[in-house]
Amino acid sequence: MEGLSINPARARDEMARTMVIAAVYPECRLSEKGMEYIGTMNMTEIGKACLRWDSENVTSSYVSANAGFNEILFFEEHFLNQDPSLHKNFCRNPTGLAKPWCFVDDDGLKIEFCWIRSCDDFSLPECKLSQKGGEYVGVKDKTISGFDCIPWLDADSSGGDRIRGLRKGSFSDELTDSHNFCRNPNGNPGGPWCNIVVPGKPNLKWEYCDVSFCDFDAKQRTRESGDHYESTRA
Repeated sequence: MEGLSINPARARDEMARTMVIAAVYPECRLSEKGMEYIGTMNMTEIGKACLRWDSENVTSSYVSANAGFNEILFFEEHFLNQDPSLHKNFCRNPTGLAKPWCFVDDDGLKIEFCWIRSCDDFSLPECKLSQKGGEYVGVKDKTISGFDCIPWLDADSSGGDRIRGLRKGSFSDELTDSHNFCRNPNGNPGGPWCNIVVPGKPNLKWEYCDVSFCDFDAKQRTRESGDHYESTRA
């Protein structure tokens, strides 16, 4: 066995990707479009293999594939946690199409939908798997200081159209007029946050939310040693 040291933040995010089959974030979709889905399905409905989101084939040709990517945003800005590599070749819905999908190589770059079953009687997880928590779909609506979150689509929300409009696909669920839950649509390194209005403090427009990490079995965690996470490979 050979020791392997990797970046702590990346280790935590990679660990999250491999543990989505746990009961916390199951292999099913919580909504019709499944924008929150972070499972490991990597085949389309008709059995074609999905391409990696960070492959050269995808990153060099995605604009011409008519997949709904916003030309004003960078490619990575469409993904939860702003990092396509974390999503490997798993079915996702970064552009808010009808359901999760992926790119396939079919005489050129094409999109195909994936079959992801609906969750049955599944409670929304009130925790995050990664540091940024882009996958969080819980209903926490207060900040760490106790301020009430205001709806993302509210005229007083900070960030302008880049958050309220252009980044709709970067949310882990669909936005509605009343949606004021803590989210992280812009990959903020501190985790989920929300917009706030505080009387007498016009410059305080947003604040982080207290969203804790999901509890995993100790056997599923990488061992932390000093400033690095240690893993092993054959």
